[in-house]
Amino acid sequence: MRTLIAMVLFLAGLGVVLYGLGSALFELIGLYSSALSDPLSSTGPEANAEPAKVVGDRMWRFALIGMAGVPFLLIGSIMLSLGFWARVRRMVSPARQ
Repeated sequence: MRTLIAMVLFLAGLGVVLYGLGSALFELIGLYSSALSDPLSSTGPEANAEPAKVVGDRMWRFALIGMAGVPFLLIGSIMLSLGFWARVRRMVSPARQ
């Protein structure tokens, strides 16, 4: 049961961290791809704001979402490693009768 909880915590934390990092990277890629496709363009929904500032704010928000998953990822990985080493210790130690 403990292994199942550890695995759920680990996978949930990993999913949140990967979502946050991936979304932040896609924002950065979108900024540079739009700058490369039309470098002199000043039209669009974000014409009033500086595009890099808007993208930076969205990247920061996604990074915070990713950071929310780090505690679950760490707790799950620590629980999994402790369970693994307990199993190894039980297998290596001689059986007591």
